[in-house]
Amino acid sequence: MGSKNAWKAIAIIFIVLFLLETSLLLFGSYLTSQHDKNEQKCIVDICGYNPEAERWEKKYFSYSYNIKSEICYCFNAVGGIAKREYLGN
Repeated sequence: MGSKNAWKAIAIIFIVLFLLETSLLLFGSYLTSQHDKNEQKCIVDICGYNPEAERWEKKYFSYSYNIKSEICYCFNAVGGIAKREYLGN
C-alpha cells in the first residue's frame, strides 16, 4: 500500500523543487538586469562615454562599476579616481 502512494510524494517533491528553481532563476535574472542598468548609467550618464561616437565626452578616460557596493568610479588620464558615485537605491 505504501508503494502506491510513493509516486505522489515524489511528484510533490519534484514540483516543489521545480518552483524553487524557477523562482531563483527569475530572481537572478532580475539582479543581473538591475546591475546592467546601473553599469550603463555609470558609463554613459556619470562618466560621459558616448557609445555612438565611441569616445569619452567628459574628462574621464575609463570607469569601473563595483557590483557589490554599487559604486561607480570614473578615472582620469593617470588612473586616479576623478569621480565616485553611489548608484544604490
